[in-house]
Amino acid sequence: MAFANARAEQICGDPLSALTIAAILGSRDPFLAPPHLREQSNEIKDSWTPKHFRSDALCVEAAFNAWWEMQSRGDYFDANKFLGDNLLSKATMLGIQQIREQLYDALVHANALTLITGKRYVRRRRLLVVPADFDVNADSLPLKAALISIGSIPNFAIRTSPKMCRTAGDSNCMIHVSSVNNKKREESAPASVEGVFAGEKRLYTFQEKVASMQGSAAAPKQLRNVTRIDPLTYLLFGASQMRVLENGLGECGSEWLLNLHY
Repeated sequence: MAFANARAEQICGDPLSALTIAAILGSRDPFLAPPHLREQSNEIKDSWTPKHFRSDALCVEAAFNAWWEMQSRGDYFDANKFLGDNLLSKATMLGIQQIREQLYDALVHANALTLITGKRYVRRRRLLVVPADFDVNADSLPLKAALISIGSIPNFAIRTSPKMCRTAGDSNCMIHVSSVNNKKREESAPASVEGVFAGEKRLYTFQEKVASMQGSAAAPKQLRNVTRIDPLTYLLFGASQMRVLENGLGECGSEWLLNLHY
């Protein structure tokens, strides 16, 4: 499994990355998709999506970090041009930064980060500062996907057909067309991506489940803000049942979920 080979030290990651993800999960999607630019918007959003662990939240994080690098050093012309070129809402991006700052300040005032790392965390000219030696796993996609899963409990789904997914509460759901994990968008991903999840069933965590715009009660629900995860992430944060088989392999799942073998 993709996650299984992660080093033990990967349990530690950059607090700012975690706070950024938390702020993104609590905000609207900053990518704008007006009807006449929807195809262009989809292409831009896909370009920011990690090649492994396709994720709406990680897509926004990548774009946010690129924008904030310019914004934080005062290159406002380039920062605003970046937003325009990538069809991103400035108000939403500034809102994400504001939430991140509030979360950071709350942790600093509670002395939580100092207790965890032994480092003193401070502000420098309105910038959020993290010691370099605590930043080594800031780009770990398995770790970030796991953090998103923790914040999404109990919202997990498994793909049961090319278009349909199953969740704990609904047997027929579809990933929303705006998600980078929508079937059509997934198909455009590089073939090499599947090597990361070879032989694994498609598992996802999501932030929101909404009624279909079709209006029928029988119409599939729509899953928004979706992140693909691997079986170990589900085992740690989603599975309610687990047992060891005679051949030493494990089996886990829940009543609504088909058994996962690994």
